[in-house]
Amino acid sequence: MKKTVLEGCFTHFLENWEYHLCSSSKSSSMPIICFFHGLYISMYFFDNKAHHLPHIHVNFNDYEAVYSIPLGNRIDGEMPGNKEKLIVKWIGLNQHELMENWSRAIVGLPLKFIQPLK
Repeated sequence: MKKTVLEGCFTHFLENWEYHLCSSSKSSSMPIICFFHGLYISMYFFDNKAHHLPHIHVNFNDYEAVYSIPLGNRIDGEMPGNKEKLIVKWIGLNQHELMENWSRAIVGLPLKFIQPLK
């Protein structure tokens, strides 16, 4: 059976979802590197001046926060307590991958998707 155009586009997105979330385009200044439990985790390209330490940006509904990668603590913004526990756990489990992405982001290289917390 032949797929409709919409079905074909949806299938393409599913097969390439990591690429779409972690766009290598430098015009996308904050690609999403992970998504789980409603949390969108991203990293800005060329963002080593504002906070002066490796960090991630997390969005959940109307909440936004910034977390240190080395320490796993919140350094800016607000986040509900139950979501913050998930974020801190995820950072702890993925510190190596996060630091690798940080090294790539500060020079504008494409970022890698990091596995979500299950």
